[in-house]
Amino acid sequence: MHFGDFLVQQKVLSAHQVLRALAEQRRRRQFIPLLLVELEILPDYQALHYCSKADVTGSDFLDVMVHEGLISDEQRLLIHDRWMCSGPPLGILLVEMGLMDAQTRQELLDEFEAERELEMNLAKLSAS
Repeated sequence: MHFGDFLVQQKVLSAHQVLRALAEQRRRRQFIPLLLVELEILPDYQALHYCSKADVTGSDFLDVMVHEGLISDEQRLLIHDRWMCSGPPLGILLVEMGLMDAQTRQELLDEFEAERELEMNLAKLSAS
């Protein structure tokens, strides 16, 4: 379960409020070519070249890199995962958006993490 699902399940926020925050999170994710430059995976001039190539062909930037043989499909997935995490955490956005205060966020996050840990332990026990 994700934190947003947990907040809706606990009736802390509506699904609509969580969706608004998730949309903002997505909007704030780092631009993939810039992320690769900052991670020192690509030099800036090369990132710009492949960015332009993706734009001209209407392709996804990472697909162009795979097609050009610069990265493997596995590396594409790793980069995509890193990109997904490049936006601010949902809890911080909810505070910024005024949907909850910082203390409530921390309390709910602690409760969420405890519940998640319990679920993982139960899953391990049932798998044994």
